[in-house]
Amino acid sequence: MFKRRPGGLRKWLLGAPKYLFQARLGFVFGKRFICIVHEGRNTGKTYLTPLEVVYRDKETSEYFVISARGARADWYRNVEKYPVSAVYIGSRKRKMRQRMVPVDEAVVVIKDYQRRHPKSAAALAQLTGISVDSTGWRAAMEQLPMVAFGPR
Repeated sequence: MFKRRPGGLRKWLLGAPKYLFQARLGFVFGKRFICIVHEGRNTGKTYLTPLEVVYRDKETSEYFVISARGARADWYRNVEKYPVSAVYIGSRKRKMRQRMVPVDEAVVVIKDYQRRHPKSAAALAQLTGISVDSTGWRAAMEQLPMVAFGPR
């Protein structure tokens, strides 16, 4: 897992996408990124957090994301306490429901992600220090929670 949070220019660059989503310019990310609108669990402040979509289920219209910082990520802890109020997808802001994805389902989703985006999956594995063999993804999904956002 990550040892520390990014700072300075890196923090600004990583945070820039939320402003693009807010300005209804999220279409530049295609369907590969969404931006969730959520409430702080302690502050009550509204936050915007861009997240990479690891899978999009066309039948259910659900977007699956992973908390790469694990269950300690602020956005994840916030949505555990309070459901998201909206999700930016492309240039549209939508009311969505959320569900925490069980580990067995998450393993299937991440293996499909690895098949479709091998370089990104390898980067995720390296970033989090996991092995990408058959048992590695199960262990990873036990540590890296997955959330699905779908229409209400």
